Amino acid sequence: MGGNGSKSDSGVNPDVNPDVNPDVNPDAAPAPATSSYLSYLSNFFGSTKNPSEQMKTEDSPEQMKSQEALGGSHEKVVIVKLWAKWCGHCKALEPIWKQLVHQYSKHPNIIFEHLEDDSMKKGGFAKLKHKYGNRIEEPQGFPTLYIFRSSDTKKQIPYHGERTFEGMKKEIDKLLMYVRKGHHNSTVKKGGAKKGKRKTMHRKRH
Repeated sequence: MGGNGSKSDSGVNPDVNPDVNPDVNPDAAPAPATSSYLSYLSNFFGSTKNPSEQMKTEDSPEQMKSQEALGGSHEKVVIVKLWAKWCGHCKALEPIWKQLVHQYSKHPNIIFEHLEDDSMKKGGFAKLKHKYGNRIEEPQGFPTLYIFRSSDTKKQIPYHGERTFEGMKKEIDKLLMYVRKGHHNSTVKKGGAKKGKRKTMHRKRH
């Protein structure tokens, strides 16, 4: 059968070019290269988000440094006090302890832990030991103090420095300086911290 748009005996329209997609408008403007490239990246990484938006959510090195300066470090300085109600030296230390807690109450990298003898016997020390591992040991006398960095996982030697606000603050500030700089090696040398004037501890009652 003849005429325009008619099919041949084989069923193929002779007026249609088989190499041309009839669904594509030849006069349409090509898609922008940027859009195609972003679409390719999106499919490649298996995400429906625009890759340029994904990159915006990542923290830049400058942002990370800013967070560190604001106290965003995960490392902490831990101050532990193990004490007893009947201990005279513990009572003398109490106002100094409260002064230290007040001094560093808003500091993001300071943790204060205190545990009384009766609580220790009721499982409190076991919980504290589970939290800090071999870094602390059951006290042989009261008060027993520890000051250490959370990244330092080895066994700690109890603090034997001056039990004054200035003396303990000096030790805390020294460790905080390492925390802010991002150091992760221990600052406590073999043999323990520098010894100052030491008061006699009350031996633990059994």
